[in-house]
Amino acid sequence: QETRLLTLLMSDVHLWTRFGLTAVDQSAPYYSTDGYWNGTVWMAHQWFFWKALLDHGRADEAHQIASTALEVWQQEVVRSYNCFEHFTVTTGRGAGWHHFGGLSTPVLSWFAAYHRPGRVTTGLDTWIETLDVTLACDGLRVRLRHTGQAHHSPVVIVTLAPGDYGAKWNGAPITAHVRYPGTLEITLPQGVDEGTLEVGTPPHTVR
Repeated sequence: QETRLLTLLMSDVHLWTRFGLTAVDQSAPYYSTDGYWNGTVWMAHQWFFWKALLDHGRADEAHQIASTALEVWQQEVVRSYNCFEHFTVTTGRGAGWHHFGGLSTPVLSWFAAYHRPGRVTTGLDTWIETLDVTLACDGLRVRLRHTGQAHHSPVVIVTLAPGDYGAKWNGAPITAHVRYPGTLEITLPQGVDEGTLEVGTPPHTVR
């Protein structure tokens, strides 16, 4: 069921469009490209799916949502300097009320997750117990607690200053995928309850 739902989520026949996730499946009879909640892209709506994808270990799909949203938002702000409610799936332009500053919060969260050094981002099922970051943002140690399903392999996004890094989970080396210079996506093992993640230059500990 999880696999089927995630497939439908990222399918361009169903919920995915070139400007992000619609609030309604495109195959639904009540879907409308000029609708309000029944056919447009909302940033807050996508934020929940982004977090859920991190819980499910889907780093690529999560980044697809975040990077698309950042691009759509940037293009509209450059054009109009407004913070719109939602965005149309035909043009990607902002629509609805144009002074919704609060709806920019998900966009700021996405930018921070992938581009702000010293940031650790998890899904909804992973809790950050403690976090220690070096002053130069070139290493960190974070204590994590996972409360989700045991068969999930949650993704943790670690953003540091650009550099060459390695990672350790409970003292053992763990693979870290480089999304951007300094931005690592680390998939934790299945069945993990809690542990310590260390990221830094060799020997990969916080100095």
